[in-house]
Amino acid sequence: MPSDVLARFNALCAIPHCSFDTKAMQTHLVQEAKACGAKVSVDKAGNILAQKGSPKVCLQSHYDMVCMGRAPHIVLKEEEGYLCAHDSSLGADNGIGVAMMLSLLHTQNHLECLFTNDEEVGLLGANGLELTLQSSCLLNLDSEEEGSVFVGCAGGVDIIGTLPFDFVAPPAGWALYEISVSGLRGGHSGIQIHENIPNAIVLLAQVLAEQECVLVQLEGGERINSIPTRARAVVAMPNPFTCKESFVTCKALLEPCKKVLANSDTILKTLCAFSQGVRGWDATLGIPSQSINLSLLFSSNACLRMEFFARAMHKEGLETLKKETKALLELGGFEVAFKDETPPWRPSIGAFALLVKEEASAVWGKAEFTGIHAGLECGVLLSKHDGTLEVCSIGPCIEAPHTTKERCLIASVHRVVEIVERIVRRKTYGTA
Repeated sequence: MPSDVLARFNALCAIPHCSFDTKAMQTHLVQEAKACGAKVSVDKAGNILAQKGSPKVCLQSHYDMVCMGRAPHIVLKEEEGYLCAHDSSLGADNGIGVAMMLSLLHTQNHLECLFTNDEEVGLLGANGLELTLQSSCLLNLDSEEEGSVFVGCAGGVDIIGTLPFDFVAPPAGWALYEISVSGLRGGHSGIQIHENIPNAIVLLAQVLAEQECVLVQLEGGERINSIPTRARAVVAMPNPFTCKESFVTCKALLEPCKKVLANSDTILKTLCAFSQGVRGWDATLGIPSQSINLSLLFSSNACLRMEFFARAMHKEGLETLKKETKALLELGGFEVAFKDETPPWRPSIGAFALLVKEEASAVWGKAEFTGIHAGLECGVLLSKHDGTLEVCSIGPCIEAPHTTKERCLIASVHRVVEIVERIVRRKTYGTA
């Protein structure tokens, strides 16, 4: 079993690779793959395909990361058998998969590795793929749960509502206050959406709706695929703000109030009417079948902009979420657009999935087929190959991805590397 995966991950952490800022990482991966003797191709979307010998299986991971806290400045630490980072997201999602692939490229004579770009911001690399795989089987390494062989994932779509600003004079004598919600747990808007993690934007709207106030400014959220940890509003009020919740802070502003939003009441009611979280449950897989997260709220080009991330395990569910959210936003006067829609990966169990489960069970002791309520490149890559690929996904135990609390179980990494090596060897030299 390759023993240098963690060392390679450490090296990757020293290279900035936040989504949309991955050029340095791309250069590093191309150099590393060529040093392994692989033939390397790069397409316009920044995807990298490394091929050695006559590969029978393609390994795939994405090389961008969600940067939270101090990232891309990542300082690694080890705590109680877990790999963590000081005050930043770790980037184990999906840097650990990338490190595994680099390690195996050095030890395997017949292997294909696809490093996709900008996955965390809408599967942009997978959607823009212009490279042709030799292998008929693809093993995605972007899962985060030991014991599970993933054979399905959610599709997703960004839903964007925009509302032009219309200002009016404030009521006489009203003072300005800055109201903030901060310090919330946050989390992945797909994998953790069923945990009922508080959404800072929704909480702020609910707090403000209970006050006599009008909006001046409103913003919140960090990333399109993260549950917001913070939100902030500037409001005008006739009386001092009062709230006993520990996550809410208030600061009186000294400057006079010159204008307020004319449609303040409608905006707050629209936010309060939105139902955050799980909208449907798949009892067979034990995961959400539909969900939606209010991800971002900010001012852009003289308008208020809301961004939602809707997910569903089937196309019909995604269409329902689009229609429901569009109707709510239009009632509030918003214009609605859809962006970066990705197809779901319907669960499918074939010969390759059975092989993966067999080898995973040999190492883990037990493995089960399941799906994931998050976006994997698998659905897009399948659509790019007219369904001719056989696809599975596995990965090590990663907790709290997309947050500063992200951590990866070190022993789990070694187990997954062993599983992947067994699969590659069996596909290359065995009878499968």
